[in-house]
Amino acid sequence: MKIVQTAIGSDRQVWANYLGRIIFSMNEIDWLLGRIRVDVFKEKLSVNWLNKTFSDRLVSIAEEIKQVPGSPAMDELKRLIGRTEPLNEARNHVAHGMLGLVGAPEGAPRGASFVMTRYHKKKVHEITFDMLVERTKEAMQLSDDYSQFCAMCRLHAEFIAPYPRS
Repeated sequence: MKIVQTAIGSDRQVWANYLGRIIFSMNEIDWLLGRIRVDVFKEKLSVNWLNKTFSDRLVSIAEEIKQVPGSPAMDELKRLIGRTEPLNEARNHVAHGMLGLVGAPEGAPRGASFVMTRYHKKKVHEITFDMLVERTKEAMQLSDDYSQFCAMCRLHAEFIAPYPRS
């Protein structure tokens, strides 16, 4: 039995771990947006919703926020959406880009021998390993924050209740 490309701590392995984790975290967020649509906005997960892209779902939730009275929950959801949009760009780069072996000199930092490239909007974009690690950590934290938001909506009526009228 021949085993290849399994070196623990190799650049290939660390890239694979972070590439998978950012996709996983963004998929968690996508699923949680569906929960928010159902639990917070009392909307069904229609075929139209399910056929939307992640970006379109973010826009849809942002539009829903405008249709309901202000509340601590809606303020927090606006902040979450604002943090999600730039991370979706990184997710799309990872999902649709190409991982290129660029080589690294002896003693280079871990992950330096690869770069993720994507040709998008008539430009070549790159993500280095350090950028990937940073975006992945942000995506993981954001997923946790969406989970906390969902819990707050279910457990604390005053969080989702509209602000009192002045």
